[in-house]
Amino acid sequence: MSESEYAAAKAAMLARPRKIMHNNDGCDVTSFKKKDLPVTVQKFLDLRTSYTAGIVDTIIYCPISSGFGQFTVELPGCDWLTTDPPGRNYRMIPENERVYINIAEELKELGTDALQEVIKFGHAHNQEVFFGFRVNDTHDCHYRPENDCKFFNEWKRARRHYLFCEDHTQNMVHGSWSCVDFAHPEVRRKQIDMVQAVVDKYDIDGIEFDFSRYLPKFKRVAAGDEANQTERDQLTGMFREIRRVVDRKGRERGRPILISMQLPDSVGYCRANGIDLEVWLEEGLLDIMALPDSFRLNTYADGAALAHKYGRLYYAQLGYPWPFEREERGTSMSRLQAPSYYARALAALESGADGLLYANITEPGGVRNLMKSDVEWLKKQDKRYFITDIGWEFIEGALASGERYSNLPQLTWRRPRFIAPGVPQEFILEIGDDLEALAAAGKYPEVTAMVDLASGHMGGKLSIASNGLEWPRVATGERYESFAVPAGALKKGANKLTLSVKPAAPGDTALECDLPLFKENKTEPIADSRWRKLFKSHNPEAFTQLPEGWRIADTGLAEDDMANVLYPFFFRAGATVFDFEAQLIDSDDERAVVARVADGAHVEIVSLLPGKVKLLYSGFEMPLDTKKFHRYRVLFYADRMVFSVDGEELFTTDKLTRSDIIETVLKGHKDRYFCQNVSSMLMGSLSGKGSGTAVWRDVTVGSLPGSVELRNFAVEVKFQDNAASSPLRKAKKD
Repeated sequence: MSESEYAAAKAAMLARPRKIMHNNDGCDVTSFKKKDLPVTVQKFLDLRTSYTAGIVDTIIYCPISSGFGQFTVELPGCDWLTTDPPGRNYRMIPENERVYINIAEELKELGTDALQEVIKFGHAHNQEVFFGFRVNDTHDCHYRPENDCKFFNEWKRARRHYLFCEDHTQNMVHGSWSCVDFAHPEVRRKQIDMVQAVVDKYDIDGIEFDFSRYLPKFKRVAAGDEANQTERDQLTGMFREIRRVVDRKGRERGRPILISMQLPDSVGYCRANGIDLEVWLEEGLLDIMALPDSFRLNTYADGAALAHKYGRLYYAQLGYPWPFEREERGTSMSRLQAPSYYARALAALESGADGLLYANITEPGGVRNLMKSDVEWLKKQDKRYFITDIGWEFIEGALASGERYSNLPQLTWRRPRFIAPGVPQEFILEIGDDLEALAAAGKYPEVTAMVDLASGHMGGKLSIASNGLEWPRVATGERYESFAVPAGALKKGANKLTLSVKPAAPGDTALECDLPLFKENKTEPIADSRWRKLFKSHNPEAFTQLPEGWRIADTGLAEDDMANVLYPFFFRAGATVFDFEAQLIDSDDERAVVARVADGAHVEIVSLLPGKVKLLYSGFEMPLDTKKFHRYRVLFYADRMVFSVDGEELFTTDKLTRSDIIETVLKGHKDRYFCQNVSSMLMGSLSGKGSGTAVWRDVTVGSLPGSVELRNFAVEVKFQDNAASSPLRKAKKD
């Protein structure tokens, strides 16, 4: 097949109708019910495949792909996973108690394997079949010597020096210990060889590389840095070779093999992780760019424009959007309802997406009722649009500086927002309905916004505006408020919403997080789960409870000797207050006695030194008898910072230091709380060999009086003729 013939065939293949792609995770092999024995091919197909005919255009079959180089199908040079699935906490279940079994060996006895049968079925029903690689899956991180998790395969066990860490006792902040480090040429060669083995054995239509399981690719990045050009070149070189392997096989057989990738929709975020996204798109190292199910960083329209700029297809990830159903169970704002799926589908397709990708939906009802791609049908359905529609992972979970690349401020139960008086916050809401066109056609759906206040009313009154129009409040309950969305307030596509709060009534108190550190003359152990000890201390008396507060003493015995405690928090606020009282005992280094405060956007370090106090990032310093207790306050207010001592404002600046840049990352620790860099309060030492001691008490982090806490925000579009939908069944991320 000549180059021109191959290019023409590939173009025709890409132009094929492909509205719905479905990654079924491949757990049908490992989750066959023991009571359904004996195994037949039809029983296997009925688990996750047979009911996709006529709905799914492309089946992405992932034969587990955990750990690295292990599959439920046999491939040369790879481990074959035949062990029955583990139970809770990935512990092996006694054979007589097992409900589910792995049928890889039974399928082999029938002269076949899972992928062969899915390919036969798919091609018989006009469906493409892709092989799915999880690029760095780490379900095997649960392995312990006493808990032999079989996902931790022989290849990894024999080559622990290729992993981020050798075992679970050594972890990384932004990646599991069992991740493979692609800085090793042997790891990259292994991935190339696996692709070669797949295309040599199977008549597949494409290969998917799922980067959302999991994003960390380089150990150095997982430790808190950003990837350098050498690392980006290493990963690019690997995929150039993979592209050559795939195209060479495609030409040999006279039919192209496509490459799809689930990747973050941000060039900067990808580059920081080691993925040179624009180079890959420009060189055609991938044919289809799909969103991961972890999070979104840009609008659907921006993602589509990026892929289309280089002639690639763009697919929006609409899989199971919200795994934390326990937090939304019983609320009026669940994402696990059909209107939420329809809203995402219509918004994506009307914004330029070429199709939709689903994962973690494997039951027949979910496939039939949720996987909808007919735009005209979707336009007629009730929909529920969330400000944040996908929320599997934290943006900073796989990258220390991750939040700086997000253009979509998050708002979920896990990432609440405090709207402070006088500090409006802007959010993006994407909708697929053209409300103006509906009105012109004489159709007027009910369009209502619902806000989950979670903590109730704090005295402030929330206001919402968009496109120059205020949204009138129509109902106020104990927890929820609803607003009517006026005509013209929402346009099809991305809308900028401004949420604000009017000044609080006199007498309102500050909204505070009740931090358990000598607050109001009450003490609780620093070992409380909310306080974290990031670094080890060589001093056995580093933390001592005294009648007047907590004494934190840093001895400076070694470079890694830093006695401190950190309180990480997930909320974001337009105004964040850090209050604490402290008494310096001694210090010989400006980082030996500090309070590091970060509000999600900015960071400052208050340093207590003999005879003075200093702000290390802003450069402000002043004489002060620090050997006495003083009350210190740092207020981040919009884009300003105010520093006060004993109630007197002493310094104000708008020249702030960002908390989501590499230069301000806390490095050298193993704590995997993710937000410790960008939103936290740390007290104690950040100096290695420097020494210092202070007593701390009455610590508070919160927002201004009258602030309103938001946990969820959605807009519902309801048509009078439609019946209410029912919540979806609980699901799990495989």
